[in-house]
Formats: sequence, structure tokens, C-alpha cells
Amino acid sequence: MITQRHAIALAALLLSAFSGPAAACGTIGDWIAKYEGASSDDGRQAALVELSVACSDYAGKADDRRLLPVLADALDRGLGYDLVQRVYDTYLCLPGASDEAGYEAVHRAMDQRACLDDAALANWLESTADGARLRSGPGQSHAPIGWLRRGAMAERLDGDGEWIEVLTWTGEQGWVHDSLLAPYLTTE
Repeated sequence: MITQRHAIALAALLLSAFSGPAAACGTIGDWIAKYEGASSDDGRQAALVELSVACSDYAGKADDRRLLPVLADALDRGLGYDLVQRVYDTYLCLPGASDEAGYEAVHRAMDQRACLDDAALANWLESTADGARLRSGPGQSHAPIGWLRRGAMAERLDGDGEWIEVLTWTGEQGWVHDSLLAPYLTTE
């Protein structure tokens, strides 16, 4: 007989197994919305703390453009330079928003040591499909070990053929079929 306690434990186990990595820390969109909807600076700072955690749902260019006004507002409000810097560093200095209005002002206000220059960014790729499988080796016969969301950034480590070995910005390493990747520096 399954007790209520067993049912709750089973539900929690299933939820953790199928919810994906972003569920552990929320989503970038959720924390941006919490920042924007906060009624106090304490609420905004709490959202910034959560945004400084590298959640796997980060989609490079699109999320950089959403984060830029949040960081500009946080700087204007004086919500804590170190906290804003942590968010800025977490998302590699928002390279996907470098052509947006207001980027230069935020960029100049921040310590830029964690930023990638154009030469380093030339080695970065982005996923062109939701659910691009990250595999343990080059080929479909290798086990899936993760996935990439459309727009997710990954650094090329090896491979020039059909399979590219990558290191995701959250530190996952694996192989992705080249048809599911594009150079990060290209325009949308």
C-alpha cells in the first residue's frame, strides 16, 4: 500500500528527474520578471542574486538583451556594484547585447576582466535548435548526456567534421552534431 508520504516522495523524485537543470534554480525569465516586478530594492537585489547563478536555460543573445536593462537599472539604483558585477560576469559580459543601446554605459561601468574578446568569441558556437543533444562521444551511438536550448552558447573544443566537441558555458562537456550549431558571432 502506498502511503501519502510515499506518494509525495515519488512525485518529488519524478519531478526532479523530468524537470531539467533549470528547475533547480528557476529560469532567467522568471528572475528578470521578479526583478522588474519587485516593489523594493531588497526584492530587486534578491532577484540579482538568483540571476548570478548559472542556470542552464541561458540563451546567449536573446537573454543578454533581456538582462542589459536589468543591469542598467540596478546600476542606476545603486543596488550594489559587486552584485551587478557577479551577474555581468556570470553571463560573460553580455556579448549578445553589445550592439544594443545602453550597452556601452553598462560595459564601461563594469570590470571587464571576465569579458571575452572577439578572438575568443570566434571560437564560440550557439545551438540552432531546442533540445540539441549533447552526447558522450562523436556519433549517435554515444549516450545523450544533456541538451542545449536554442541560442545556448558553447565553446568549440575539438572536431571539424560532423561532430563538434563543446564545453557549454555552464561547464558541461560533450559532442553535438554540427548541423545543430552555428558561429556565435553571426547576426540573427
